[in-house]
Amino acid sequence: MSDQQQPYQQAPQQPYQQQPYKQSPQQQQNQLSPNAELNWAAAAHWSGAVSALLGFMTFIGPVLVFFLAGGRSRVVRAHAVDAINFEISMWLTAIGIVLGSVVLMFVGIGFLTIWLAPLVGIFVIVCHFLGAVRTINGQPWRYPLTYPFIKG
Repeated sequence: MSDQQQPYQQAPQQPYQQQPYKQSPQQQQNQLSPNAELNWAAAAHWSGAVSALLGFMTFIGPVLVFFLAGGRSRVVRAHAVDAINFEISMWLTAIGIVLGSVVLMFVGIGFLTIWLAPLVGIFVIVCHFLGAVRTINGQPWRYPLTYPFIKG
């Protein structure tokens, strides 16, 4: 058969290409630049350390980062949630150590275990600084000894 006798010609097959999601100008404006995203993610980590050094409630910094920039970036949200979960885990650990030590003081060995609570505070500060440095350098960071209370 010649080309004129065929009732139709098939177009050459092209792979399916998904069209990019079009964002409204307001959505594009609300997104963070990669540099700002990195800075906010690091702020979620170092704000907990700064709060601990100043004697404030250490989870307030990561919570502020979560509410200020977490809605504009999934990366910032994930880092803030990790920092909040770490803070909750460490607060519960410190409270458990203190309460356990108070109970153990009745049998005379609580005085030996109460010194573990300040070590938790030092551990928190070190982990927050490590998280901030690794985040700024673009390396992944997961807090040790953390239970995921809040799902990110």
